[in-house]
Parts: sequence; C-alpha cells; structure tokens
Amino acid sequence: MERGPTQDAIGARQLLEELEVVLGEETLALRRLDGPELDRLADRKRAIEDGLRAAGPLAQGDRAVAERVRHAALSNQILLVHARDTVRGLIATMTGTPSMEHPLSRQSTAPVRLDVKV
Repeated sequence: MERGPTQDAIGARQLLEELEVVLGEETLALRRLDGPELDRLADRKRAIEDGLRAAGPLAQGDRAVAERVRHAALSNQILLVHARDTVRGLIATMTGTPSMEHPLSRQSTAPVRLDVKV
C-alpha cells in the first residue's frame, strides 16, 4: 500500500508556496523602496519560517519549490544590498561627505544643495 504525503509535508509545501509569493511581493517592495511594506512582509516571512520549522524536513517532491524560494531570496538579497548602497550614497552626497564605496560618490567634499518639493 502506497502512502501519500503526510500532513506536515502538505503543510510544508503550502508554506513554501506562500513564501514564494511573499518573496515576489518583497521584490516589488524593494524596487519601490517601500519600507512599511517591507516590514509587513518581514513579519509574514517570520511566521512562515516558524511554520516551516514546526513542519520538519521537506519531502523529496518539495525540492523544486524550495530551490525557487532560495533563488528568489538570493535575488532579493542582491536588491536589498543595492538599495542600501544607493541610499548610503545619496545620504553621503547630500551631506557633503561622500563615501568612496559607492559609485554615486563624488570626489569633491563640497556641500551639495538639494531642492526638494514635497
């Protein structure tokens, strides 16, 4: 008699699929630099992580979705690093103390005037 997937395996697969959706939403939020949305998504990811830890090991059939999740998480990590560096570079430029670590940095340390309309 062949056994079907256990409830934990079904739960883990559903959680992985939910995580994949959340990571897609996170990609969009990172591109928009939407801090409040990123905070909300971080809370969702923590809840999913707790569920995955409780579900135990993944079933062999879940490896493909796990790999997609891993790829999406790495892509978001790259976007996050780029966003962080961009913000650091902009702050350094606006304060007149540019960092040589970022390509937006200017060689001059002269103050920069920035007119912003709100």
